[in-house]
Amino acid sequence: MRTKIVVMAVFLASCSALTGSKESLRATASVSSSVLRPGESIVVRVTVLNPGTIPLKIGANACPEQWVVSRTDGTIVGPGSRICSLESRVQVLQPGEQVVFSSVWNGDALPVGSNDANTMLPPGNYIIKPYVIALVSTNAVPIQIVQ
Repeated sequence: MRTKIVVMAVFLASCSALTGSKESLRATASVSSSVLRPGESIVVRVTVLNPGTIPLKIGANACPEQWVVSRTDGTIVGPGSRICSLESRVQVLQPGEQVVFSSVWNGDALPVGSNDANTMLPPGNYIIKPYVIALVSTNAVPIQIVQ
């Protein structure tokens, strides 16, 4: 059985900064390929832009990823769990500055139980959303896994 993930579109996501300001960040998700088959991987890129007039802080850790995968009902189902350090890096984005986070994804899902191993997502429709600091965007990148 072959499974593939089809990326339907890319949307711009706006996130409010947790700095007490009225300024906001913009996060855009994109993928290297619109189709993901078993044994293959795609690159997920999240570009974070500070379009405002004041510097804003963002979490700059590479782990966990700066994006999540969810079902169309909003339930987060991926990417699979990773072992991450407790390091907390913060990056200041000056007005007009942007940063790109890039990671590879093979279609793995979050484990169901705490002792379960990662599994692969089954065929279906999914969404990749930018996830920056503790901010989850309201807009997303729809994807579909098909056989």
